[in-house]
Amino acid sequence: MFTSENNDTDRRNWEKAIQSEMESLQKNITWLTTQKPKDTKYCRTTIATSKSYYFMILDVKTAFLYGELTGEVYMKLPVSYETDCNTTEVVYRFKKLLYGLKQGPFTWNKTFTQAIFDLGFKTIKTDLCVFINQDKSIIIGLFVDDVLVIGKDKKKIEVILKKLETNFKMKMQVLIQV
Repeated sequence: MFTSENNDTDRRNWEKAIQSEMESLQKNITWLTTQKPKDTKYCRTTIATSKSYYFMILDVKTAFLYGELTGEVYMKLPVSYETDCNTTEVVYRFKKLLYGLKQGPFTWNKTFTQAIFDLGFKTIKTDLCVFINQDKSIIIGLFVDDVLVIGKDKKKIEVILKKLETNFKMKMQVLIQV
């Protein structure tokens, strides 16, 4: 959080990082400035720095393990693995999803989405991995196993996070107020 003198250095470092990113985007000609064609939808990017928002980044620990595995998936044991039944017929049958399984990302996303829906959030129309609550005061974005939470009311955000933590083990990576 940038609320004390001790965090002035953090704020300056964050501002430098944002400036560096913008310079990189411009150097790589990421976009062209042009007039908006008539009858065309466009996206608007807003950084909520002028309204004192909280930004939290969380990591969901072993995210794919929360999804229910459908069907049967088997893996051969490594050659050097010793078992009580030294036979080539011994395999692992997965009970949970793991990173690398084809159905993993879809199933994890479905699991997380249902948990968010249960808290009263809905997806936005343009991105199925971005969720907003009913009064539009909290936005949650999901990228694989990382969760970005943006909102003005820290206490309200903490209530939502506590509820999510009943379903998923999460670790806060970053908390800033801008």
